[in-house]
Amino acid sequence: MVDIFRLRARAIAILLVASSAATIAGTDDPPPAAADAAQADAAGAPDAAAAAERSEIDAMVREALLDLSSRDPAIRVMFEQSHGYAVFHATKAGALLTAAGGRGVAVNSATGDRTYMRMASAGIALGAGLQGYTLALLFETPEAFDQFLKGQWDASASAVAAAGKDGANAVSSFVDGVAAYQVTNKGLMAQADLTGTRFWPNSELNAES
Repeated sequence: MVDIFRLRARAIAILLVASSAATIAGTDDPPPAAADAAQADAAGAPDAAAAAERSEIDAMVREALLDLSSRDPAIRVMFEQSHGYAVFHATKAGALLTAAGGRGVAVNSATGDRTYMRMASAGIALGAGLQGYTLALLFETPEAFDQFLKGQWDASASAVAAAGKDGANAVSSFVDGVAAYQVTNKGLMAQADLTGTRFWPNSELNAES
């Protein structure tokens, strides 16, 4: 009988050792709560990055609007008359063949609704190196603003229509329902030439905005 009890005790001891070893081997895996928290942090990272980018764009827009208003009182009046507006910061590169890209936001003047946008352009122009500039677009009518939000606004057509505008008339008038202002290191350009430029909604920033 003694031998049987000893065998049973030995078997129980072996089982306990094996169980402890398995527990120790599993300590590299995070507990369920920690794993869930890590997954939540990873899922929230894109949202946090998008929120930070929206905040950066909003700050750029506030600064640009203050700058534009200080340059010409007529522009402030144009803003008050517009159904909506869009402001972008872009960078252009190239010597003869140029390309530009930027980001910004379109704002409904009545509701304050914001649609974050991207822009890109390509063309031929004299110049060299990188050039940063601010672009502001004012939309006179809901139709023009809605077309812009859908990426359907024809910038080239407006550029052609604006070719005959200059001086104070260019600063204080809409052309085909749109007024465009470009600010570079050389100053303010009214009715900027946007030939070859396209705009479209930024789906990443608008998803949770």
